[in-house]
Amino acid sequence: VRLLLITMASLLFPMGSFAASPDCSHVLNDYEYVGLLANNGNLQAQYQLGEFYADPEKYKALFPRGANPIPNDPSSAVTWFRKAAEGGYHKAQLALALYLLDHSSDATEAAVWLKKAADQDDHEAQGRLADLYRKGRGVTHDLSEAYFWALLASHAHESRWVELERLIAKSLTPQELHSAQQRADTWQKTGGTDYPYPLLNIDAILCGVPSWHCALQ
Repeated sequence: VRLLLITMASLLFPMGSFAASPDCSHVLNDYEYVGLLANNGNLQAQYQLGEFYADPEKYKALFPRGANPIPNDPSSAVTWFRKAAEGGYHKAQLALALYLLDHSSDATEAAVWLKKAADQDDHEAQGRLADLYRKGRGVTHDLSEAYFWALLASHAHESRWVELERLIAKSLTPQELHSAQQRADTWQKTGGTDYPYPLLNIDAILCGVPSWHCALQ
């Protein structure tokens, strides 16, 4: 049965993506199965495998009856983040950017990946990109651009991005504020750049099968 489901899932994902429903959002947190999907080109599985390697302790609840088989392997984490990021998956783009920011003195590549994720309306990426423009790290120092991305990030209603928006606003002229606000309004109406792959729901296949439980709900 397990082999049959793996084969069915592989056939369902030629574009390499899926979406889990809210009531079973962690259905694909099974290490072995995610590895199979990742090697088959599934972008979300590639990102999840990167997450496994980046912080295996976080997923120890998946293995209540035995030792956690996931190694702590930052190098493999970056490899899988990069694969999914290059495929266009915004969470992987953000994860790769954050790793680069933490482990490299040159933030240029990190800024590129943040921009790609920010363009897909990832609020975390938008806020991080705003901060890079504010500091001139990896990008040209540009407070108007920083304010634009901070405005978009603040729509998530997280206090840190709201505070960043207000901080940057203090250094801008009324005309610069108005221009950035108009740009943000236009961006919101168009929705930015859509995720480039269709998302399929495979919970009907996987959720409820004991081998792939929703362990982290």
